[in-house]
Amino acid sequence: MKRQISLKEYRRIDLALWGVILAVFETIIIKASTGWFADQPFTVSLAAAMTSIVYMRWGAWGGIHAALAGFVFCLFSGGTVNQFMIYVAGNLFALGAVLMLKRFGSERVRTGQYLFLIFAALVQILMWTGRAVVSILLGTSPAI
Repeated sequence: MKRQISLKEYRRIDLALWGVILAVFETIIIKASTGWFADQPFTVSLAAAMTSIVYMRWGAWGGIHAALAGFVFCLFSGGTVNQFMIYVAGNLFALGAVLMLKRFGSERVRTGQYLFLIFAALVQILMWTGRAVVSILLGTSPAI
């Protein structure tokens, strides 16, 4: 008879898989934006989207992925120590969006008419705000 995995084991596996997916695709995006599309004035990141998904699935455990996204971005884009602190700590401000999930429930946010859009935007805005706050605390420009 096969042993069933516990919720704790399932969560660990799920978080690891989402972490690998985030790291791989964020790396691809960074390499493409510094190589093929180096002349483009902006880049797209999956950090907020992937973190939002993990928040919906596991709540505050998604903070791991928010920090991981900042770490991967700085690692592969040649970030300085200050940039590592800004992106890793700044992305953790998105944990504030978990309060919305606690208030409304993840199922209501997922199926609500506009709540899912508000939640995704809130995660992105909190990441930007967090980076700006950490940047100011470190004495650098808060420009994103």
